[in-house]
Formats: sequence, C-alpha cells, structure tokens
Amino acid sequence: MEILKVYALKAKQWVLDRAQERTTLDGVVLVVAGVSYLLLKPIAVLVAYLAIGYGAWTIYTEEK
Repeated sequence: MEILKVYALKAKQWVLDRAQERTTLDGVVLVVAGVSYLLLKPIAVLVAYLAIGYGAWTIYTEEK
C-alpha cells in the first residue's frame, strides 16, 4: 500500500511540474480544439447545408 502512495505522489508532482510549462498549455489547447472539431463537425455540416438551402431559396423567391 505504501508503494501506491509513493507512485501517487510522484504522479501528482509530475502533473504539477508539467502544468507550469507553456508547452503543456499549448498541448491542452490543441487537444481541446481537436476534440471540439470532431464533436461539432456534424452540426457544422448541417448548418452549412441549411445556409445553402436558405440562400438558394432567397435567390429563387421574389421580394414582395
């Protein structure tokens, strides 16, 4: 059980040390951007198709 505490403390210290580095923040931003893109891409495609459809509709219809 003592060995787990030692590893937990080492892991905690490693995370705290990395959190102080700028490159860690850069990495976190890139990971969040990538995950956001993957999750939001289907919604963005739907919005794009709706915008194209609405734009085509407004071109087709006459102004009253």
